[in-house]
Amino acid sequence: MSKIRDWEGKKYEELAPNLRTLFREYKIKIIAYTVENPIDVSDEDLEYVGRDLFRRYNSGTTPLKTNEIIRAKYHYDSLTNKFTQLFENKSELYNECIHVFRIGEKKEIEEREKLNLLLIIVRYLITIIYIPIIGEKKPQCNQKIIDKYYNEFITKYTEKEQEEKLVEFERIFRKLYLIKEKLTEMNNILTDNTEFFRSTYWMFSILYNNFSTNFYDFNVDKFCHNLQDKGKEYFEMYNNLSGHDTEKRVSYMKEYMEKELKLDLSNYIDGIKENKKAVIYKKDTNISKDKDWYSPFLSQQIITRKETMELSEITSHIKQNRFIVRPDYQRGEVFDKTKASRVIESIILGVKLPPIYLYTERQKNGLSTDIVLDGQQRLIDILKYMGEPVTDQEYRYIKTFKDKYPLKGLRYLEGLNNKVYEEGPDSINRIKREIINNYIFDVIRIDKKGNENIDFVDIFIRLNQNPCPININSFEMWNSFDIVDTIDKIKEIAKYKGFKQQRSAMKEEEIVTILAYMYYIKLDIENINDFFKFDIRTDNKDTTREKSLIRISVKNKEAITNFLEKIQPNSEKEKEFLISVNLVSDFVEKLKILSDNDDKTLTKLFNTGKSKNIRVDKNCFYIMWLILHELDEHIIRTYKKEMLVDLEKIFSLMQNMPKDKNEKDFIDYVSSLIRKYSK
Repeated sequence: MSKIRDWEGKKYEELAPNLRTLFREYKIKIIAYTVENPIDVSDEDLEYVGRDLFRRYNSGTTPLKTNEIIRAKYHYDSLTNKFTQLFENKSELYNECIHVFRIGEKKEIEEREKLNLLLIIVRYLITIIYIPIIGEKKPQCNQKIIDKYYNEFITKYTEKEQEEKLVEFERIFRKLYLIKEKLTEMNNILTDNTEFFRSTYWMFSILYNNFSTNFYDFNVDKFCHNLQDKGKEYFEMYNNLSGHDTEKRVSYMKEYMEKELKLDLSNYIDGIKENKKAVIYKKDTNISKDKDWYSPFLSQQIITRKETMELSEITSHIKQNRFIVRPDYQRGEVFDKTKASRVIESIILGVKLPPIYLYTERQKNGLSTDIVLDGQQRLIDILKYMGEPVTDQEYRYIKTFKDKYPLKGLRYLEGLNNKVYEEGPDSINRIKREIINNYIFDVIRIDKKGNENIDFVDIFIRLNQNPCPININSFEMWNSFDIVDTIDKIKEIAKYKGFKQQRSAMKEEEIVTILAYMYYIKLDIENINDFFKFDIRTDNKDTTREKSLIRISVKNKEAITNFLEKIQPNSEKEKEFLISVNLVSDFVEKLKILSDNDDKTLTKLFNTGKSKNIRVDKNCFYIMWLILHELDEHIIRTYKKEMLVDLEKIFSLMQNMPKDKNEKDFIDYVSSLIRKYSK
């Protein structure tokens, strides 16, 4: 509702008459599949085809990540583009920034994406001094807040102010880099702490803009030694990014400026409190639901045309510099050759792919140029399998991860695995190459002519920001696999009230499936670290004390997906796995015995140490399973009261782990209880 925010929160019947009519007359694009001879096809076969189509459409969709959406949002931003030029012209500065903020250290990413992540950090750094944080009841500095304050304060900079901001950034960063070098020399753990450097930039911004003498005379050695003595605890759990965590960090910097530099920050803190009023959107309170509502945005409705386009035509236009696959605002390549291979498999099988959206500009020579708004990944998957070029905004050929890749992970055309497109001993045959080359895309074309006032980057964001794809490694996908009997049994077990998750999308069924898989692989406490990842995180929302929280997650859910997908219906493997699924029913019976068949008892038990009984967390079931799954029901009945006391201690520990303990200590404690009741 960003364009018509006056109507946010309104129900359909509360909208103005013209808006309700626009909703009613909106045409939804539908791809319909029909069977040529339905009499010859069984209901079972139709269900099989339906599940297969569901898998193909949903496994091929990868939603935009937050940073990819942000890149598009700031595509036209003047100051962002100036920072881009700065980093392009000063490679040493760029590389030092990448080093200080540790961009691309955890996994390999494109240089283009490194720059985008750095620009996101830069916008955060230059915006945060406008945001009230210290002394706020609910301090916030998430991306949504950054966007609001950046739009309100930074985008209004004059050309001169923008140039001054570039100079300011360089000068402050030079101080940061000196601190980085000094901390490295001191072997201080904060040298790799990115949140520390963000907070330090906040301090230097205040000094630069309000106390310039203190900025230029700042004693780096003294500051670093102060950190060594008493500053580390403020930044220990630097993965916590809530507003409360940020307030804690900048409060250390405030204290340093007040106590060590003898500065009075009250004018600054009081001044930025007023900034909250500027970013609050003021709705039109006089709008009526009984009268048509007029806005310049309503006259900018997009005119589209539905067409078709052969793949061979697209490749020809690319070579003529008339087709841009990846404009500047588009996301980078998705490095998944299995997903890409299944796009090729779909084409060969005759499965219709979703349409691609193009923005078309007419050139002075009368020829048109198409820019991809949606469908880039599908095009890259196909073009790079064929070895065809992919172009960016400047018509340069892009180096891609999947160039001339061999097919992999195909389920229905297994004989094509490891086959390439390029003609040779390992290639697919000529007929299949022709099927791919002659594939006809459905195209939704948005022509610039007739849509002059349309922001096509905004269209790109709208098409990609909320596609609501399902998570491949979840029960939403597993539900479409062909082991129908097993899936039905899982759904039946998942009806147990104790499994109920808040705001879930088949999460109860997912818990049952994971537990069954744990039975199948014979998981136990000895090899628990091979299956689960244990994280300890600090919770600073309780300002009276710090709590370390234990969080448990499955390390490789993709392995479960691959396992389930390869099971053939009615095979011996399905029968074996069905035994494991039935063992989850036995586990449920043990839970009922322990709780006297009262799911509220479990809710209360799992929320030990919390102020409210919020929900039954799936992590708790994993721990319960480890303790109960091999115990005889008689043991549980006999020692029920004692077990409840011990389990309460475990779940309390998960919410309040002592600072001197780690995940190994927690696992050892669980192991001791298993031994206690297994004797």
